[in-house]
Amino acid sequence: MKRVHLLALGMIISVGILGYLWLWLEKTNTELPKQGEVESNIKTKNKNIIDLNYLDSTLRIVWFEVPNPNEIFLFSNLDEKKTAKALMQEKGCKNIVSGGFYTKEGEHIGLFVTEGEMLKKWAKNALFNGVFGIDSEGVVFVSEDMTQKDFRFAVQAGPILIKNNSAQSLKLKNDQRERRIVVGTSEEGKAIFLVLFNPKSLFIGPNLAGLPSVLKMFEEKSGIKFKDALNLDGGTASAFYSQEISLAELSPIGSFFCIK
Repeated sequence: MKRVHLLALGMIISVGILGYLWLWLEKTNTELPKQGEVESNIKTKNKNIIDLNYLDSTLRIVWFEVPNPNEIFLFSNLDEKKTAKALMQEKGCKNIVSGGFYTKEGEHIGLFVTEGEMLKKWAKNALFNGVFGIDSEGVVFVSEDMTQKDFRFAVQAGPILIKNNSAQSLKLKNDQRERRIVVGTSEEGKAIFLVLFNPKSLFIGPNLAGLPSVLKMFEEKSGIKFKDALNLDGGTASAFYSQEISLAELSPIGSFFCIK
């Protein structure tokens, strides 16, 4: 009887150890940092970093340009919910930027096309009123006109911040100051990715309503001109990794741009 008890105890311990190892492996792949533990690495002397005076604080803007649209890829992360850092290593990305918004039920908000495959259709929405993508001819665009349906990739987001070189007027309720992720296009057909945040509090940034005017201030200081610009998912569910900066997320990112 004593031997049976020992065998049973041994089996329980073995199952416990296996369960712990499985949980540990899962944790190393998907665990997100806690507030105050967010990875950040900022090279403040790089030319692609600008500080602006915004209201009562400093607003830092970091950006990079992608001259070749064929180097940009869009992927969903709703099922796997991996961290941006893990995805960067897995996909072999030179840069990685969080993409579009998602619902509480874990679905993409509006149009989502990845490598020609449509995962979600366009849904008319006053706030998420634009799409960033690349068509089958390799042309990069930000648009609210969805008559073009032949995409290599496309993601619905919003609002549109700059349209035909003109800053848009936004009237919003419950507007808060959060870290912002923006994608813009230039007249030369380049894609430009930006992150805007307070360097003393990484998840704080500009109000959404003030973002168009901030981008115009950025244009004046950087010399970069936007043809169009679109707001992407920001706040705690945003990540931005480039040669200048590493900013991790607190909440899972629903999708991401991988620049190779």
